[in-house]
Amino acid sequence: MEKENVSDSEQLCCTFAVTGESESFQSIFICRTCSLDAKDLLCVCQACAETCHEDHEGLEYVGIGPSYCDCEALLEGGCKIIGRSAKTAHRLGIFKTVFENSITKRPTGEDGKYVQQTFSIPALDDDDLCSALCLQSEELVKHSKETFWLDASTDLEHCCLLEKLAWHIYRNQINEYKLQGDDLAGGAEWWVQVKSVSLPEINGAQTDPDAQGNEAIDIHFDKDEALAEAFGLGAFPLLSTVTYLTDSPYSPPTIIFPREYGESDDAPISEVFVSRPRKRKHLVFDGRLLHGAPSHFGLRPQRRPSSKCGIGPRITFLVNLWAKHCPAGVSPLPETIRCRIVDLAPSDLRVFPNMFENSGFHRMGTDIVHLDESTESKYNESSSSMIELPFLGKGTTWESSDSNDELSTNVFVYPPPDVESDTYIVRFGSGMEGFIDVSSETQD
Repeated sequence: MEKENVSDSEQLCCTFAVTGESESFQSIFICRTCSLDAKDLLCVCQACAETCHEDHEGLEYVGIGPSYCDCEALLEGGCKIIGRSAKTAHRLGIFKTVFENSITKRPTGEDGKYVQQTFSIPALDDDDLCSALCLQSEELVKHSKETFWLDASTDLEHCCLLEKLAWHIYRNQINEYKLQGDDLAGGAEWWVQVKSVSLPEINGAQTDPDAQGNEAIDIHFDKDEALAEAFGLGAFPLLSTVTYLTDSPYSPPTIIFPREYGESDDAPISEVFVSRPRKRKHLVFDGRLLHGAPSHFGLRPQRRPSSKCGIGPRITFLVNLWAKHCPAGVSPLPETIRCRIVDLAPSDLRVFPNMFENSGFHRMGTDIVHLDESTESKYNESSSSMIELPFLGKGTTWESSDSNDELSTNVFVYPPPDVESDTYIVRFGSGMEGFIDVSSETQD
């Protein structure tokens, strides 16, 4: 029987309604009570574990990984929630979803590990173009802070500059990482962030956290949000990208941890990739990785600017590349909004179908900084103690918890040293690794 006093929108749904027998990233349970053959235990999803099998003594949590739910086959009479799950899938338009983990190969970096690379975009050397993109970004967030979709069917001739830049990024990264064939059957999810920038006190001392709230992009995983909320499924972009449209070196940097969702929280964090905002710089990284732009002043340059130059706003253009998948509920930019922003570009920038077409990307270098007991004294006092970086909150992870408990997840890490480079990897020595802390606070 389904749980009482909880609406469908507040319950997870059976994942079989959208995956069928395709293995997809999710929490995995087995029910020994229902499995007749112990040598061939069948999996059930979290929703079915909490409803169809909740009173079974043989229910066991296995972990997180690729699987599909066998509840329909296990239970006599079938899964109890498959009906409403199918209705939810239909309402969200995801009943025919093909999941990204069917991709056999992800792009890798030059070292054979995760992609973490910066580029310059020569087309953005045009100050008029860059200014027009900023104007369109600032106007867009007045009307919507949603994400939008582009794919090969999009008519670029009638698009705004932001849409043309999104498609330029998508095509260039597809070519850069030599993705071919079925891997092209996707598109670009894009959006903008416009953040104000406040300055730290002298020597980087922390100020009132509330004063920083409107500039923070807390630690999170990019994913298909609707799938995560309704079905507890993890679908992640192939690549995530950030393009900086303004010079704001004293604003929060983008930081990336080599950590995927589902990895043990006990595993130490041995390094962090740091990208400080610089106009025209383009950052691309593996879409599965933990990242953000937290507002903690310990992440900022410790040298206070001599003027107001370069302290804001922080305008970034974000594009996620999806393969074989369109995130549920993500649609093209509405024409009503497009009409409001397209005229903000000079007329000579509007007449071309795509002024980015013949402009490629240029790779940029990444410095390596080692932070350990022998090098710590080289840097300022900001590296002497760990800082606490919060996760984004609800929706950052999608495993449900008891309604009386509230999970608090934070990353503890030594702040990156204040160096001249605006793109670098900090590698932590023994005893200085970061870690993730998950605590549960019982509500009164």
